[in-house]
Amino acid sequence: MNVVLFIFNRPHESRVTFEAIRAVRPERLFIVADGPRACRATDHSLCAEARAVVADIDWPCEVHRNYSETNLGCARRVSSGLDWVFSQVEDAIILEDDCVADPSFFRFCSELLDKYRDVDRVMMIAGRSHATVDRLPGGDSYYFSKLPRIWGWATWRRSWAKFDFDLKDRPRHRELRIWPGHLFYRIIMRHILDLVLNGDLESWAYRWFYAVNRNDGLCITPSSNLIENVGFDEQATHTTVNDGRWRTGTCPMMFPLQHPDQIRALNRLDEIERRLLHPLSASEAFRHCEFRRWWREQRNKLKKLAPAR
Repeated sequence: MNVVLFIFNRPHESRVTFEAIRAVRPERLFIVADGPRACRATDHSLCAEARAVVADIDWPCEVHRNYSETNLGCARRVSSGLDWVFSQVEDAIILEDDCVADPSFFRFCSELLDKYRDVDRVMMIAGRSHATVDRLPGGDSYYFSKLPRIWGWATWRRSWAKFDFDLKDRPRHRELRIWPGHLFYRIIMRHILDLVLNGDLESWAYRWFYAVNRNDGLCITPSSNLIENVGFDEQATHTTVNDGRWRTGTCPMMFPLQHPDQIRALNRLDEIERRLLHPLSASEAFRHCEFRRWWREQRNKLKKLAPAR
């Protein structure tokens, strides 16, 4: 089992997440750390504290460390860290410092990494299930989704090879297959990718979403939530507050796993999640004054940046 842990400047969250990893004693552990920001005086001590949390590995384990002394930022640190990991191994289970895994998450990922190793369209395995799933067809343990979920996940070298940090083919492939039929999402995601390309949005995740979407990939999503995000606070890069849309708590996966009969997206569950996280329909969104204001601001920003491109 290859486990990757990303840490930065949150020693408390790093400790909780690391304890969950320690409980399953993986054979190989990759620890990737970003360096302190020059503009934040507290980062130096906090980064040192976070690294101290993982300094001693007290079980038989092959440990690899990739620590940056300067701050690369979330997008560069995660992407360069995974480039480094997949230069050495064929598959990996990936956790950021605020994603605490249920013990069954590791077995769930390990079994499915083996099962779908040679199925190119299956690009990742998620531990997080945002939508409430009471019953899947046939009592299946997971379903296939077009929505990538990166709060605790796993993937293969073959999938990560499709990740392109610079989005070089983005100008030629503007249409997104993700959420087919949902104008709201197609517009939002297209616009977000423009912000990423212009350097106005610091994110590796949207680049990964694009890689999955561009290759018509599928994400395995568990029937029960296996990851608890404990990072909702002002120190977070993106998840500064939980406004009630994000599921809390975990529920262990039951074994042996019950596998779906077909490899195809279960669109109705994707739609449940879409409505849970973004209740507005496309037409409602365009009538919504806050959305219109946001849309105008972002469009004007891109127009100002256009000559520089």
